[in-house]
Amino acid sequence: MNKVKCSYGWLGTKCISTVNYRLEEGEIVTADEEGILSDLMETGGCQMNSGYCAKQKSVVIWNALQLSNNCVYEQRGSSIAYIKGKHVIMEEFQATLVFKEIAEAIKEICGLINPHLMENDVILTSDDRCNRNNFPMD
Repeated sequence: MNKVKCSYGWLGTKCISTVNYRLEEGEIVTADEEGILSDLMETGGCQMNSGYCAKQKSVVIWNALQLSNNCVYEQRGSSIAYIKGKHVIMEEFQATLVFKEIAEAIKEICGLINPHLMENDVILTSDDRCNRNNFPMD
């Protein structure tokens, strides 16, 4: 809320509104050339090429030409996985994952081997001997 300061004189009232801005510098990255991530604010729904993102209480501005692709994923371990149709079961991590799509953009940025994007935004990779296209889709 903006504060309004008023002074009352003989010739009328003079009111001045004060607006405070906070300028911050931060990081804007993309992993798939569509969505963006930032340490400045939540950027869901923002487009990388627009050069700005406006939310209710903040605005982030960047040079879309200087935006770089960064790998936002990190390896958490490896495990034997059992694949049945679109589902992957990993006993060691006590997890069941569902295939979403082959993550070609992630492959190029992160240098991953056979990356597959899962429904919960996990990237599952496999060695050269395994490829989801070779698995029966029951």
